[in-house]
Amino acid sequence: MDGRYWTRTEKKQWMIGLFSGCATLYACRTVMPLCAVPMAKELGWDKTEAGSVLSAFFWGYTMTQFLGGYLSDRVGGDVVLPIAACCWSLVTFWTPQLVYLAGDKFLSLRIIILSRVLLGVFQEIDEVK
Repeated sequence: MDGRYWTRTEKKQWMIGLFSGCATLYACRTVMPLCAVPMAKELGWDKTEAGSVLSAFFWGYTMTQFLGGYLSDRVGGDVVLPIAACCWSLVTFWTPQLVYLAGDKFLSLRIIILSRVLLGVFQEIDEVK
């Protein structure tokens, strides 16, 4: 082999890694729509505020279509993919803690909308590869 082809082990590692990453990505993306009604009740959101939280993901997702493609072409998908995955994982992990630390309704709503926008940004960058 002259280095142009992947070994069977490398193919399996990439397949498992990409499958796990995609499954985690979609789990992080869909957790908010599943929890929106109980969270709205607990945090005192009306329907407009809950709708803003749910749509915030797509604001970030659609705003970065070109950025994700540019970064992948410029730097390479093998660099951009793990960085974006770490970023959206951290955003997903820290969102509940930040919302509950904020205390008041106004600040917690702004934090969760910002985190959903960032989640959309990082997931779009992650998917472009």
